[in-house]
Amino acid sequence: LPVHVEEPVYGHTDPPFREFMVPGVILSITFLAAIPLTTMNLVVERKDGLVERTVVAGVPHFAILLSHLLSQTIILIVQVLLLMAVVFPVFKISYHGEFLPILMLTFSQSFCGLSFGLLVSAVSDTENTATMLSLGAFYPMLLLSGTVWPIEAMNEFLYYFAMMLPQTIPILSMRDMIARGWNLTSWNVAKGFL
Repeated sequence: LPVHVEEPVYGHTDPPFREFMVPGVILSITFLAAIPLTTMNLVVERKDGLVERTVVAGVPHFAILLSHLLSQTIILIVQVLLLMAVVFPVFKISYHGEFLPILMLTFSQSFCGLSFGLLVSAVSDTENTATMLSLGAFYPMLLLSGTVWPIEAMNEFLYYFAMMLPQTIPILSMRDMIARGWNLTSWNVAKGFL
């Protein structure tokens, strides 16, 4: 061949499949773990009449929402830190970038899951409805966001649909940070944070 391919700076010429899967799995786990926490809390509280009693007592709706956000955020921080403590040292997943942006992107995706859970709880009357809505929305996100199947191999319609999902661009950014060592100065990584 007229072109000689050298050894890559980061990674391998034939990388293992787990290097492709790890960023999507990390962000999908954090997104999925945050949904049921917020969804079930608000639905059960509304069903039991706790929200109405709290509002009658004079607590504004914003304070109720803020209390849920703060308490759930503390739980999400612990979940994300435990996930990071297991994924990289225990499973020996290597990363070539800085750890703080990887942690921050994971936390922001977890917060996205929390927000999605609040949305589902706002439109659901029962626990069954909330469960069906959250699972019905999550599985297409898992399959089409680039976690399992590369978005470059999708047809044109699915590609553009996948790019609108809340996990696709952050997964691509996480992949660039872990495999290539890129940081926030790269537009591909910055898009994931935006």
